[in-house]
Amino acid sequence: MKIGIAGLGLIGGSLALALRERHEVIGYDADATVRVDVARSGIRVMATIEELVPADAIVVATPMPAIVPTLERLAAHADGGLLLDTASLKRGVVDFAARAPERARIVGGHPMAGATSSGFSAADPELFRDRPFLLVPTPRSDDRAMALAGRIVRDAGAVVTVCSAEVHDRAMARLVSAPLATAAALKPKDAVAAQ
Repeated sequence: MKIGIAGLGLIGGSLALALRERHEVIGYDADATVRVDVARSGIRVMATIEELVPADAIVVATPMPAIVPTLERLAAHADGGLLLDTASLKRGVVDFAARAPERARIVGGHPMAGATSSGFSAADPELFRDRPFLLVPTPRSDDRAMALAGRIVRDAGAVVTVCSAEVHDRAMARLVSAPLATAAALKPKDAVAAQ
């Protein structure tokens, strides 16, 4: 299978490294320095994002603010190829999918893995091993798209979990707010009084 990866930081780079033994992996990153580093690792790198097409699947692993604009850019040219994102919130992806071209096949994805370091230099082919990878159906998902997304996730070593966008985003809101609430509760009394 030919898999394109847009965004080659920690997540995209780790996916590229994890998938390259089983699939033809090509990548693109907006940063030319990153493209050089990735090419040195043996992954074929494209000079433009459009060169990722055609592919059986393209994983969009850009920073979160660029996820939907990148999906928009690719959807018109993907010609039925799967678009799988890695954003930590899904509402924007689902909203875009509802208005995406009819031939677009879009599945939301969120790997529950990470590291304290970032960028391609921190990429690790074992990052996803036995970790949950959430898949979120969208209005442009079908059985074939979901099956293909599941195969990619499993081939990266992760465990597939399917949930709705609403369930996903509610769970992520709780995960993010719990540490903030804990930190606020643990503030020294003097710090609270000074505010």
